[in-house]
Amino acid sequence: MKRRPVTVQTNGATPIKGAMLSVVQAAMLLGTDERWVRRRMSCHLLPFRKLNGRVVILRSELETFIANLADLPGCTLSEAQSNLALRNGEVVRR
Repeated sequence: MKRRPVTVQTNGATPIKGAMLSVVQAAMLLGTDERWVRRRMSCHLLPFRKLNGRVVILRSELETFIANLADLPGCTLSEAQSNLALRNGEVVRR
């Protein structure tokens, strides 16, 4: 019995669809690279699951994570710019 040769798909990026995403697909959805996603996963900052030794990210959990980013404490862009100006000794105009 002959074995079939292994074929590798090399025709561009993997389309983002479905409920389960690979690390590469999650990176494409977030607009970043795979390394950034893997670092966040290693610190348990991004939601992920392991299925049969394969790392997958559920689209619904990732979308919830992105939606919750807006709820983080912080300042607006104009507040950050005025804080930077104050640190540099500039006059802040409002």
